[in-house]
Amino acid sequence: MVSCEVINIGTELLLGDILNTNSRFLSVELAKLGIDLYYHISVGDNKVRIMDTIKNSLYRSNILIITGGLGPTPDDITVESIAELFKEDLISDDKIVEDLKRFYTKVNRPIPESAYRQALKPKTAQLLSNDVGTAPALFYDLSKIPAKQSLIANDSPKVILAFPGVPSELYYLWNKYAISILKEYSHKVILSDNLKHYGLTESALAELYNDHLACPNPTMATYAKEGECELKVTIKADNLATAQNQIDLIKEMVKAKSGQFYYGNNNDTLESVLANLLIKQNLSLSIAESCTGGLVSSKITKIDGISQVFKAGIVSYSNEAKMNLLHVNPDTLNNYGAVSKQCAEEMAIGVAKSTNTQIGLAITGIAGPTGESLGKNIGLVYFALYHNNEVNSFKINFLPSLTRSQIQERSAKEALNIVRIYCLNLNNGNKHANS
Repeated sequence: MVSCEVINIGTELLLGDILNTNSRFLSVELAKLGIDLYYHISVGDNKVRIMDTIKNSLYRSNILIITGGLGPTPDDITVESIAELFKEDLISDDKIVEDLKRFYTKVNRPIPESAYRQALKPKTAQLLSNDVGTAPALFYDLSKIPAKQSLIANDSPKVILAFPGVPSELYYLWNKYAISILKEYSHKVILSDNLKHYGLTESALAELYNDHLACPNPTMATYAKEGECELKVTIKADNLATAQNQIDLIKEMVKAKSGQFYYGNNNDTLESVLANLLIKQNLSLSIAESCTGGLVSSKITKIDGISQVFKAGIVSYSNEAKMNLLHVNPDTLNNYGAVSKQCAEEMAIGVAKSTNTQIGLAITGIAGPTGESLGKNIGLVYFALYHNNEVNSFKINFLPSLTRSQIQERSAKEALNIVRIYCLNLNNGNKHANS
């Protein structure tokens, strides 16, 4: 079994000065190659700690991917740390020296003496030319160095690949060199699919798939997102076709078992899935929003092709706007208030009729942190859906501990899901939506 660890070097990572996007990139890329990634480690620009981290990682794993510390400045000490650890002399690579000279000639700048540090390598290592920057990558096959047995507990293949920390340079060098190198160490592929759910808590989803969560291959894991959750399925197989076939079979099982709680996978969103349903069923939609301030309309209008079915979004924040734009009865506002089932229903009817739209959706609530009144707490939101001369309303009490933006975000998702479920039920011959 081929295992791997990633070490990200740079004090700026530990201080939080930059966001480490390289770890996510490497996780995805290693999975494509069927290489098990066991650890992500960050270490500062300190030679003793870098050497200790590399040594510990090589005891555990076959492949070590390092990012950062390959530049020309004094704190770029990755290469010299590796050389010292393996008791190898640093030598200059003539080809990289020429690469550096060409680079600085091309940009019409004199080459600083410090730049030549990037051409140094441990004697038995290889430097890999960087066509988009100055720092080359490093490939180190540890079977070729005499000190191997003093550092490594077994005779399994051990390799180090080190890359510049600049993401664009890492991506380029990875595609140019790393994929072909690492394919020699793995004969498997790892494929994952994120099966998205709405309307279930993570614990409820885990309970639903409890019998599957302990399986070693395929693996299943649950993850909580903002107001929704995912079931991540990961398959290790001999080839991509076999892995994809197994993923497809599991997805069909999940669709049947989860029912309407399942809404899509990977890059699907509630708004993209809803848009496809509306277009497929040729159903027009208009939205009246109060507490969400246009967020639902903003989400759905990000979807390409939605102009076929989306007619209008009206932000009726004040009572005057509700009366003037949506024809909400003043008595309704006086007797029940703007945050009420009655007001939501009239808003849904009003937005559908005023825009000549088949489906009218309305949202009104208290997003906080103020606005609470007797019997109406922060987080109280009413939704209403009007279609075919019928209106259905829904009430949600979001936790008052949520922030204003969180209540708005979850309200927007709930609104999209209400219409999604309604469209699914229409498609199945049931005209009433269940939220």
